[in-house]
Amino acid sequence: MILSAFAGQLRYNKTMKPKVSFEFSAGGIIFYKDKILLLHKVDDDIYVIPKGHIEKGERVEEAALRETQEETGYVNLKVKEKLAPIEYWFRQEGQLIHKKVYIFAMELKNEKRDEGLLEEGEKGNYENVWVLPDEALKLASFKNTKEIIKKAIGLSK
Repeated sequence: MILSAFAGQLRYNKTMKPKVSFEFSAGGIIFYKDKILLLHKVDDDIYVIPKGHIEKGERVEEAALRETQEETGYVNLKVKEKLAPIEYWFRQEGQLIHKKVYIFAMELKNEKRDEGLLEEGEKGNYENVWVLPDEALKLASFKNTKEIIKKAIGLSK
C-alpha cells in the first residue's frame, strides 16, 4: 500500500505501484538413482529446477512438493531435507521484484508420472532431463541454481 501526504492528510493512492514487490516460491532438487532432474526450457534454452508460487495458506514444504509434481509429472516424491533459500531480483512489466525460493532436496521413489498433474502452461515448454550431478552443475543456467545443486549433492553423499 502506498500512502501519500496531501493537504495534511494521509491517503491511499491506487495508481502508484510500490517500489519493490515480494514473491515467494518453493521447489525441489530431485534425485533418482545417481542422477538429478533439471527442466530444460526449450524456447529459452535454459536449465532450471522445478519451482513455483506458494499459494495462500499453503505450507512451504507442501508448495514445494505440489509445484515439483506439477512441473515434472512425477508423483512419488519424498522430501529429504530443506536447503537454503535462493533469493534474486528481477523486473517484470517495469516492476522491481525480490523473489525468495525455498528449495528442498527430494528423492524420487520410482519413475511413475501423471501427465494430468502437469500445469497447462508447462506442457511442451519444459523437458525433463536426468543428468549426473557434475553435468547438472555445468548445465544449470543460473549461478544461484548451481550453488544450491552443489549443496544438495553434498548432502546426498
